[in-house]
Amino acid sequence: MKKTAIFAMAVALCFTFTVGAYAAENNAIGKLTRGVMNAGFGWVEFFGALKSEGGRGLGTGIVNSVKRELVGAVEIVTFPIGVPNEDFSPLIEPESPFDSWK
Repeated sequence: MKKTAIFAMAVALCFTFTVGAYAAENNAIGKLTRGVMNAGFGWVEFFGALKSEGGRGLGTGIVNSVKRELVGAVEIVTFPIGVPNEDFSPLIEPESPFDSWK
């Protein structure tokens, strides 16, 4: 069971690296990709805040994680239409939760 979980996490991590290029595009597929990445990996924002701010980043990390998860859900639901941004641009910056680690 433990090996299966580790394998699944490794596959998910590889998936995020391959879809990163599609997420950068401002079209419906890019919006869907960003939404899935933000909804699935929004929790990474929590650890990014802890890394940058230490113990003071606890509250910031929780708020940013919840915000990123909600933005991801909105982008998934509204990906075929240009709502709320007509040009399919990201609703949150940085557009990927992994960009906070750079």
